[in-house]
Parts: sequence; C-alpha cells; structure tokens
Amino acid sequence: MICFIEDMFEFIWYASQVSKDAQRHKLSEAGLTPTNRIMCGTKRRRFWVREGWQLVNNNDVKRYLFNKDNSKHVWLIDDLGYQHSVTGEKHPLLAQYSKKAL
Repeated sequence: MICFIEDMFEFIWYASQVSKDAQRHKLSEAGLTPTNRIMCGTKRRRFWVREGWQLVNNNDVKRYLFNKDNSKHVWLIDDLGYQHSVTGEKHPLLAQYSKKAL
C-alpha cells in the first residue's frame, strides 16, 4: 500500500480525539506527503503517499505512482489504498476496528 486517505485512520482519530487539522500534521510527521485532489469514482480525494513516491496524473495516460529513488512505477488502480477509497471497503486489518469497539 503506497497511498492512503485520512479515513483509513478513522479509528485512531476517533479514539484519540484528533482534530481534522491535527490529522494532517500527524500524517506529515509519519512521512506521508499529500497529493492534489483527484476524482476517484464519484468523489474528489486527496491521497497521502509514502515518502519518495509521487502521484502522476496526466490527462492522456492512466494515473500511476512513481518512486523517485528507483524509478519504479505502480498503476494507481492496483494500489490497495486507492481501491479502498473507491469501493469504501476497509482494509482487512482496519476492518476489525470500529467506533463501537472503542
């Protein structure tokens, strides 16, 4: 998983009562970099990508994630974080947590 959205950490934000502004600072401290908002399904999303990666969003080419260090690329639609944002299904590790459990 290379890209993430803020909702993926919902159980942490809720349990720790972290404000929306503080969430962005925490993600930055963790080494994630925000991207510009892009259309994913019917919603505009801002992804947070791991250090060294960037989201390439060309109009005439499929979107992909590019690693600046080793020139590796991964199609965006193959990334689990992207799939989560489009389908709304939680990653199996995250699915076990909910607000009710906390």
